[in-house]
Amino acid sequence: MAYDIPTGSGNTLFERMTRQEQAFSQLMDQLGYLPSGYVLMNVLREIKAILAVLREHIRIVDATLDFLRQDLSVTKKVIASCTGTEAKMNGMDVLAIVDTRATHNFVTRCEVRRLKLELKEHGYRIRAVNSEAQPVLGVASV
Repeated sequence: MAYDIPTGSGNTLFERMTRQEQAFSQLMDQLGYLPSGYVLMNVLREIKAILAVLREHIRIVDATLDFLRQDLSVTKKVIASCTGTEAKMNGMDVLAIVDTRATHNFVTRCEVRRLKLELKEHGYRIRAVNSEAQPVLGVASV
């Protein structure tokens, strides 16, 4: 038996799951004509319901990954556009922007992990221009 599965870029899990779901629908249509196909059709209906839930979860994961890729891209552009100086922190290379009038220095969550900084919880909140105050993840001493 041959099944017509639409072609596409096929790059995302969501697209692959969509093609699998379409193949299941075609298989169920053909099984409906067989005398013993009724039981298999019920099993496939259950599988299709499970796939629908998985498909939604995968769509959310794909969207989250796209957002994180865009966020990382923007962060890299911002860092590249800033005048900074190379430095070392915990023996690792970093790009630092020196502001002698600043009361605090800030690093991203990714840098905290990369530099293996130990954070101490605090009740601090930070607010940027035109935004609501956000909780600070913690404070690190270097």
